[in-house]
Amino acid sequence: MTTEQTALFHRELIRHELVLRHLQVTAVQRIAPDMVRLTVGGADLAGFMSNGAADHIKLFLPNPETGVITTPKDGNPAAVISRDFTPLIRETANGTELDLDFYTHVNPGPAASFALNATPGSALVIGGPRGSRSFPAGVERLIVVADETAMPSASRWVADAPAGAEVFVIATVSGDGAWVQNYVGDRATVIVTANAAEPAIAALTEIGITDTTFVFVAGNAANLITVRRHLRRALALPAAQVAVSGYWRTGVVAWDHHAPIDPMDPDDE
Repeated sequence: MTTEQTALFHRELIRHELVLRHLQVTAVQRIAPDMVRLTVGGADLAGFMSNGAADHIKLFLPNPETGVITTPKDGNPAAVISRDFTPLIRETANGTELDLDFYTHVNPGPAASFALNATPGSALVIGGPRGSRSFPAGVERLIVVADETAMPSASRWVADAPAGAEVFVIATVSGDGAWVQNYVGDRATVIVTANAAEPAIAALTEIGITDTTFVFVAGNAANLITVRRHLRRALALPAAQVAVSGYWRTGVVAWDHHAPIDPMDPDDE
Protein backbone atom coordinates (compact mmCIF):
# COMPACT_ATOMS: atom_id res chain seq x y z
CA MET A 1 0.00 0.00 0.00
CA THR A 2 1.28 3.48 -0.83
CA THR A 3 1.73 6.23 1.76
CA GLU A 4 -1.12 8.12 0.08
CA GLN A 5 -3.46 5.13 0.46
CA THR A 6 -2.49 4.71 4.11
CA ALA A 7 -3.29 8.36 4.83
CA LEU A 8 -6.58 8.07 2.93
CA PHE A 9 -8.06 5.42 5.22
CA HIS A 10 -6.25 6.37 8.43
CA ARG A 11 -8.27 5.75 11.61
CA GLU A 12 -7.06 7.34 14.82
CA LEU A 13 -7.21 5.13 17.90
CA ILE A 14 -8.51 6.65 21.14
CA ARG A 15 -7.99 4.61 24.30
CA HIS A 16 -10.58 4.62 27.12
CA GLU A 17 -10.25 3.68 30.76
CA LEU A 18 -11.85 0.28 31.30
CA VAL A 19 -14.69 0.78 33.78
CA LEU A 20 -17.43 -1.61 34.92
CA ARG A 21 -20.72 0.28 35.12
CA HIS A 22 -23.73 -1.00 37.08
CA LEU A 23 -26.82 0.21 35.24
CA GLN A 24 -30.56 -0.29 35.08
CA VAL A 25 -33.03 -0.61 32.22
CA THR A 26 -35.11 2.57 31.95
CA ALA A 27 -37.23 1.72 28.88
CA VAL A 28 -38.07 -1.22 26.62
CA GLN A 29 -39.21 -0.81 23.01
CA ARG A 30 -39.94 -3.14 20.12
CA ILE A 31 -38.30 -1.10 17.35
CA ALA A 32 -38.51 -3.68 14.54
CA PRO A 33 -40.24 -7.05 14.13
CA ASP A 34 -37.29 -8.93 15.65
CA MET A 35 -35.44 -6.11 17.42
CA VAL A 36 -35.86 -5.02 21.05
CA ARG A 37 -34.24 -1.82 22.32
CA LEU A 38 -33.29 -1.48 25.96
CA THR A 39 -32.49 2.04 27.11
CA VAL A 40 -30.20 1.89 30.13
CA GLY A 41 -29.04 4.48 32.60
CA GLY A 42 -27.91 5.14 36.12
CA ALA A 43 -25.30 7.14 38.01
CA ASP A 44 -22.51 4.89 36.71
CA LEU A 45 -23.17 6.03 33.15
CA ALA A 46 -21.46 9.35 33.95
CA GLY A 47 -18.24 9.68 31.96
CA PHE A 48 -19.14 6.94 29.46
CA MET A 49 -17.36 7.51 26.14
CA SER A 50 -17.81 5.90 22.73
CA ASN A 51 -16.35 7.73 19.75
CA GLY A 52 -16.24 5.13 16.99
CA ALA A 53 -18.78 3.41 14.75
CA ALA A 54 -17.13 0.02 15.36
CA ASP A 55 -17.09 0.38 19.15
CA HIS A 56 -18.36 -2.46 21.30
CA ILE A 57 -19.01 -2.94 24.98
CA LYS A 58 -19.09 -6.10 27.06
CA LEU A 59 -22.57 -6.69 28.48
CA PHE A 60 -22.65 -8.79 31.67
CA LEU A 61 -25.99 -10.53 32.18
CA PRO A 62 -27.71 -11.98 35.24
CA ASN A 63 -27.81 -15.72 35.73
CA PRO A 64 -31.32 -16.71 34.53
CA GLU A 65 -31.84 -18.95 37.58
CA THR A 66 -30.36 -16.85 40.39
CA GLY A 67 -30.54 -13.34 38.94
CA VAL A 68 -26.94 -12.73 40.06
CA ILE A 69 -24.61 -10.81 37.73
CA THR A 70 -21.02 -12.06 37.80
CA THR A 71 -18.18 -9.95 36.34
CA PRO A 72 -14.48 -10.77 35.86
CA LYS A 73 -13.72 -8.86 39.06
CA ASP A 74 -15.65 -11.45 41.08
CA GLY A 75 -13.00 -14.13 40.52
CA ASN A 76 -15.37 -16.77 39.15
CA PRO A 77 -14.90 -16.76 35.36
CA ALA A 78 -17.06 -19.85 34.86
CA ALA A 79 -20.07 -17.93 36.19
CA VAL A 80 -19.66 -14.92 33.88
CA ILE A 81 -22.39 -14.56 31.24
CA SER A 82 -21.42 -11.87 28.76
CA ARG A 83 -21.92 -10.78 25.17
CA ASP A 84 -20.51 -7.96 23.02
CA PHE A 85 -22.83 -5.15 21.93
CA THR A 86 -22.68 -1.92 19.96
CA PRO A 87 -23.47 1.07 22.21
CA LEU A 88 -25.92 3.58 20.76
CA ILE A 89 -25.59 6.93 22.53
CA ARG A 90 -28.20 9.67 22.55
CA GLU A 91 -27.98 13.11 24.11
CA THR A 92 -31.32 14.14 25.60
CA ALA A 93 -32.69 16.88 27.83
CA ASN A 94 -32.08 14.50 30.72
CA GLY A 95 -28.45 13.90 29.77
CA THR A 96 -26.72 10.97 28.06
CA GLU A 97 -28.80 7.85 27.38
CA LEU A 98 -27.49 4.53 26.15
CA ASP A 99 -29.49 2.20 23.90
CA LEU A 100 -28.71 -1.48 23.38
CA ASP A 101 -30.50 -3.22 20.50
CA PHE A 102 -31.08 -6.99 20.66
CA TYR A 103 -31.93 -9.26 17.74
CA THR A 104 -34.50 -11.64 19.21
CA HIS A 105 -33.83 -14.62 16.98
CA VAL A 106 -35.37 -18.10 17.14
CA ASN A 107 -34.07 -20.13 20.10
CA PRO A 108 -32.81 -17.02 21.92
CA GLY A 109 -29.58 -17.17 23.88
CA PRO A 110 -28.82 -15.38 27.15
CA ALA A 111 -28.78 -11.87 25.67
CA ALA A 112 -31.97 -12.13 23.62
CA SER A 113 -33.73 -13.88 26.51
CA PHE A 114 -32.71 -11.06 28.83
CA ALA A 115 -34.08 -8.46 26.41
CA LEU A 116 -37.37 -10.30 25.97
CA ASN A 117 -37.92 -10.43 29.72
CA ALA A 118 -36.43 -7.08 30.74
CA THR A 119 -38.54 -4.40 32.42
CA PRO A 120 -37.66 -0.94 33.72
CA GLY A 121 -35.41 -1.49 36.71
CA SER A 122 -33.77 -4.67 35.41
CA ALA A 123 -30.08 -4.64 36.32
CA LEU A 124 -27.09 -5.20 34.06
CA VAL A 125 -23.39 -4.35 33.98
CA ILE A 126 -21.36 -3.05 31.06
CA GLY A 127 -17.62 -2.76 30.53
CA GLY A 128 -15.79 -0.74 27.90
CA PRO A 129 -15.32 0.24 25.24
CA ARG A 130 -11.57 -0.18 25.62
CA GLY A 131 -10.98 2.11 22.68
CA SER A 132 -12.51 3.83 19.67
CA ARG A 133 -11.28 4.23 16.12
CA SER A 134 -12.25 7.33 14.17
CA PHE A 135 -14.08 7.19 10.85
CA PRO A 136 -11.64 6.37 8.02
CA ALA A 137 -10.11 9.55 6.57
CA GLY A 138 -10.96 10.76 3.08
CA VAL A 139 -13.85 8.36 2.41
CA GLU A 140 -16.26 9.49 -0.30
CA ARG A 141 -18.36 6.31 -0.42
CA LEU A 142 -19.29 4.00 2.45
CA ILE A 143 -20.70 0.51 1.95
CA VAL A 144 -21.94 -1.42 4.98
CA VAL A 145 -22.89 -5.09 4.69
CA ALA A 146 -24.80 -6.18 7.80
CA ASP A 147 -27.23 -8.79 9.04
CA GLU A 148 -29.67 -8.24 11.92
CA THR A 149 -27.00 -8.63 14.60
CA ALA A 150 -24.85 -5.94 12.96
CA MET A 151 -27.60 -3.39 12.33
CA PRO A 152 -26.75 -1.33 15.44
CA SER A 153 -23.20 -0.96 14.14
CA ALA A 154 -24.53 -0.21 10.64
CA SER A 155 -26.61 2.63 12.05
CA ARG A 156 -23.52 4.12 13.71
CA TRP A 157 -21.45 3.89 10.52
CA VAL A 158 -24.21 5.64 8.59
CA ALA A 159 -24.53 8.39 11.21
CA ASP A 160 -20.76 8.96 11.32
CA ALA A 161 -20.23 9.16 7.55
CA PRO A 162 -18.94 12.59 6.46
CA ALA A 163 -21.27 15.05 4.79
CA GLY A 164 -21.36 14.52 1.04
CA ALA A 165 -20.31 10.88 1.15
CA GLU A 166 -22.47 8.30 -0.62
CA VAL A 167 -23.75 5.73 1.87
CA PHE A 168 -25.08 2.25 1.07
CA VAL A 169 -26.32 -0.47 3.41
CA ILE A 170 -26.55 -4.02 2.06
CA ALA A 171 -28.92 -5.63 4.53
CA THR A 172 -28.45 -9.41 4.56
CA VAL A 173 -31.59 -10.09 6.58
CA SER A 174 -34.52 -12.47 6.63
CA GLY A 175 -37.87 -11.40 5.23
CA ASP A 176 -38.40 -8.31 3.09
CA GLY A 177 -36.29 -6.09 5.35
CA ALA A 178 -38.84 -3.27 5.13
CA TRP A 179 -37.80 -2.08 8.60
CA VAL A 180 -34.13 -1.55 7.72
CA GLN A 181 -34.50 1.85 6.00
CA ASN A 182 -36.19 3.37 9.03
CA TYR A 183 -33.63 1.77 11.32
CA VAL A 184 -30.48 3.07 9.58
CA GLY A 185 -32.04 6.37 8.49
CA ASP A 186 -32.75 8.15 5.22
CA ARG A 187 -29.08 8.97 4.72
CA ALA A 188 -28.39 5.49 3.34
CA THR A 189 -29.47 3.73 0.19
CA VAL A 190 -30.62 0.29 1.37
CA ILE A 191 -30.36 -2.90 -0.66
CA VAL A 192 -31.95 -5.99 0.94
CA THR A 193 -30.53 -9.41 0.07
CA ALA A 194 -30.67 -12.94 1.41
CA ASN A 195 -28.24 -13.72 4.24
CA ALA A 196 -25.59 -15.42 2.12
CA ALA A 197 -22.28 -14.51 0.53
CA GLU A 198 -23.27 -14.65 -3.14
CA PRO A 199 -26.11 -12.08 -3.06
CA ALA A 200 -24.00 -9.78 -0.89
CA ILE A 201 -21.16 -9.92 -3.41
CA ALA A 202 -23.62 -9.27 -6.24
CA ALA A 203 -24.86 -6.16 -4.43
CA LEU A 204 -21.29 -4.97 -3.86
CA THR A 205 -20.61 -5.37 -7.57
CA GLU A 206 -23.78 -3.47 -8.46
CA ILE A 207 -22.84 -0.51 -6.26
CA GLY A 208 -19.19 -0.48 -7.29
CA ILE A 209 -16.11 0.09 -5.16
CA THR A 210 -14.05 3.17 -5.99
CA ASP A 211 -10.60 4.11 -4.72
CA THR A 212 -12.23 6.22 -1.98
CA THR A 213 -14.80 3.62 -0.90
CA PHE A 214 -14.61 2.08 2.58
CA VAL A 215 -16.36 -1.26 3.14
CA PHE A 216 -17.51 -2.50 6.55
CA VAL A 217 -18.91 -6.04 6.72
CA ALA A 218 -20.33 -7.78 9.78
CA GLY A 219 -22.58 -10.71 10.60
CA ASN A 220 -22.29 -14.49 10.46
CA ALA A 221 -18.60 -15.36 10.27
CA ALA A 222 -19.39 -18.52 8.31
CA ASN A 223 -20.79 -16.41 5.44
CA LEU A 224 -18.14 -13.72 5.55
CA ILE A 225 -15.13 -15.82 4.51
CA THR A 226 -16.25 -15.69 0.87
CA VAL A 227 -17.10 -11.98 1.08
CA ARG A 228 -13.73 -11.16 2.60
CA ARG A 229 -11.86 -13.17 -0.03
CA HIS A 230 -13.77 -11.32 -2.74
CA LEU A 231 -12.80 -7.94 -1.31
CA ARG A 232 -9.21 -8.66 -0.31
CA ARG A 233 -8.19 -11.20 -2.97
CA ALA A 234 -10.41 -10.93 -6.05
CA LEU A 235 -10.60 -7.12 -5.90
CA ALA A 236 -7.19 -6.74 -4.18
CA LEU A 237 -8.44 -4.00 -1.86
CA PRO A 238 -5.87 -2.91 0.74
CA ALA A 239 -6.46 -3.92 4.34
CA ALA A 240 -7.10 -0.33 5.42
CA GLN A 241 -10.02 -0.07 2.99
CA VAL A 242 -11.93 -3.04 4.40
CA ALA A 243 -13.12 -4.09 7.86
CA VAL A 244 -14.77 -7.51 8.22
CA SER A 245 -16.03 -8.70 11.60
CA GLY A 246 -17.80 -11.92 12.51
CA TYR A 247 -20.39 -11.09 15.17
CA TRP A 248 -21.51 -14.70 15.47
CA ARG A 249 -20.91 -18.05 13.81
CA THR A 250 -23.35 -20.84 13.02
CA GLY A 251 -23.07 -23.60 15.63
CA VAL A 252 -20.71 -21.69 17.96
CA VAL A 253 -21.83 -20.41 21.36
CA ALA A 254 -20.45 -17.01 22.43
CA TRP A 255 -18.34 -16.56 19.29
CA ASP A 256 -15.42 -14.17 19.84
CA HIS A 257 -15.71 -11.42 17.23
CA HIS A 258 -11.96 -10.79 17.55
CA ALA A 259 -11.30 -14.24 16.06
CA PRO A 260 -10.10 -14.35 12.43
CA ILE A 261 -12.86 -14.66 9.84
CA ASP A 262 -10.64 -16.78 7.62
CA PRO A 263 -8.15 -18.81 9.72
CA MET A 264 -6.58 -20.17 6.52
CA ASP A 265 -5.51 -16.67 5.47
CA PRO A 266 -2.34 -15.46 7.28
CA ASP A 267 -3.34 -11.89 6.43
CA ASP A 268 -6.55 -12.18 8.48
CA GLU A 269 -5.59 -11.23 12.01
